[in-house]
Amino acid sequence: MNAENPIPDAKKILKLISFTFGAILLMGFAGCSFKYGNFKMDQEVLHAFENNTVNSEYKYYANYQHNETYAIIGIESKYKLESKMWHEIEPDTEDFEKFVSRIWADYGRYKYGANIYDPNGNKVGVWYSAIFGKAVKFLDDNQIEFVIDRPYMWGPEAGSGGDFHHSG
Repeated sequence: MNAENPIPDAKKILKLISFTFGAILLMGFAGCSFKYGNFKMDQEVLHAFENNTVNSEYKYYANYQHNETYAIIGIESKYKLESKMWHEIEPDTEDFEKFVSRIWADYGRYKYGANIYDPNGNKVGVWYSAIFGKAVKFLDDNQIEFVIDRPYMWGPEAGSGGDFHHSG
């Protein structure tokens, strides 16, 4: 910039903006070392859970409290699931059948089965629940994380903001 022309060169400004935007994007992506997978509903998965004929090569985990099961997942054994919310269960057992029979399905929700896919579209497991709000994250070192919605805590007034409903 010189004294005769106080406006900076437009090309320099454009380069600076492009560089800054690129640097921000790069920093944002560098901080994310995980990717999300997805789910695809499948009637065969539903029937496999309900008939206790699930794939015995998967490791199974249940998310439950007291006598209600909120979700059951089966994942390839190469994945590690470390969570206080998910507890490993053995397929083809009486306990497994109890977890399946106690799936929470109140407030107009229905049970369904789904296949679980990694970010590359490879099938890595199965899902059984009546909860539709869910996510699966694939972290470093084959760590996997499942996050589920908690509509069972909303009570019958689920559309009124999701407050916890106390009965009695």
